[in-house]
Amino acid sequence: MASAKDPAGEKEDMREADPPHAVPGKEASSETPGGSGSSVEDLLGRLNLEEEEDAGFVWEDEMKEPDVKAKWLAIAKVHTNRGFSPSALFADMRSAWNPAQDVAWRKIEDNLFTIQFTCLGDWNKAMKQGPWVFRNQAVMIEEYDGFSNPRSVVLDKIMVWAQVLKLPDMLLKDPVIRGMCRNMGEIKEVQVKLPAGYVGEFVRLQVRIDVNKKLTRFVSVTKDKQKEWYQVKYEKLPIFCHNCGHLGHWHEECGDGVHDESSFEWGSLFWSEVVEARLEEEEEVQVFRGVLRSWEEGEEEWVNKMQLGGNKTGEVMAYENLHQKKIWRKRLTLELLPVEMLRRQLRMDFKEVVASDGRSGGLFATEVDEPDPVLLSKVVPKVSERMNTNLTADYTPEEVKKALFSIGDTKAPGTDGLHAIFFKKCWSIIGDSIVKEVLDAINNKAIPEGWNDTVIVLIPKVESPEKISQFRPISLCNVLYKI
Repeated sequence: MASAKDPAGEKEDMREADPPHAVPGKEASSETPGGSGSSVEDLLGRLNLEEEEDAGFVWEDEMKEPDVKAKWLAIAKVHTNRGFSPSALFADMRSAWNPAQDVAWRKIEDNLFTIQFTCLGDWNKAMKQGPWVFRNQAVMIEEYDGFSNPRSVVLDKIMVWAQVLKLPDMLLKDPVIRGMCRNMGEIKEVQVKLPAGYVGEFVRLQVRIDVNKKLTRFVSVTKDKQKEWYQVKYEKLPIFCHNCGHLGHWHEECGDGVHDESSFEWGSLFWSEVVEARLEEEEEVQVFRGVLRSWEEGEEEWVNKMQLGGNKTGEVMAYENLHQKKIWRKRLTLELLPVEMLRRQLRMDFKEVVASDGRSGGLFATEVDEPDPVLLSKVVPKVSERMNTNLTADYTPEEVKKALFSIGDTKAPGTDGLHAIFFKKCWSIIGDSIVKEVLDAINNKAIPEGWNDTVIVLIPKVESPEKISQFRPISLCNVLYKI
């Protein structure tokens, strides 16, 4: 979330939505003749160059290594016309890629960036995996040579994984699958043998698709003049329209947004089971909302039904079903819990649903549980009476001296400007006074005025700091306060 001072955040909040039929990633030109928005090409076409201006830098003549090439350099943009904060994009991609080494982003314009990777592993992950998504919109990445005009690089492809369903045995061959799916885009990989975690009657293929084309829903094979069609599903996609099949917008943003949903020709039918599983979990949370309402209406009745079994309501059975599916990673056998522990377990589950569902208020929003006597009775004490006596005993002069001498000699001083080494060297003179002052402060639970005064120092986090955010504040305490 952008701060109140973040101009990028203000821009994001104030930009209007895409106009009807707008193509994400292609912005309307706002240039005026001779204005600051005029392109270099326009200016060169109208203006006469001076001789000094025409005499430029010749790479091949002046570089010692003219054949040097960019390494692990990419260019990227987001498939949207809406404004966004670049820092939010960088943070999301950093989280998605989890790079092993530094990744440097450079902003060229509002929605165009270069990315410099520093190791092969990070480069391969960003370029060969995906699709990468920022706020439900596709992030398009291409290799960049570092020399050509970045605005001339065509960015209209993303990498996706698709599934072709129920192919007969004789079609389960790499060349056949590549041939029948070539119109989907550039085929990068075909997996006839499914990797671990994938089960079903389908083959997987990784393909670079054009974000400006409609999603392919079917592929076909013709043999002996007989054409057979096979359905295509997608494992992960950015936002796409169920009405027109294009990426970059919802059906409510397509045209005037008014459509008969029963006539949609694209939609969840073309999501793979991976996506359907996620949607199923969201539906289960919706079911749990109904469970929560039932719980709020009668807690005692719920506990009795859970504990005694028998004629359970639909809400009770729904709760047990969701609980055993370990949506919230619980492994308890509910029927075997004592009543009080069962009551506590129910409350914990419902609190987690309220939190994960984003509800800011509700029954449990500000509730603080009292200690559960049943649970406390199960806790085995680990602190013996002797240990407790030692822990609660009064502090001694020897402990005060030990605390002082454990402080580094030249640790940064506080407001009095005295290092710890001063107190150590002069212990024979001031030791008794220090012990008395420290023990009085501890025993009376009152710190004398000025003891906790500190000096705030800004430590730079980078070599040449230019912004206040590049400093880390620390507090320098007096030695007596440290003791």
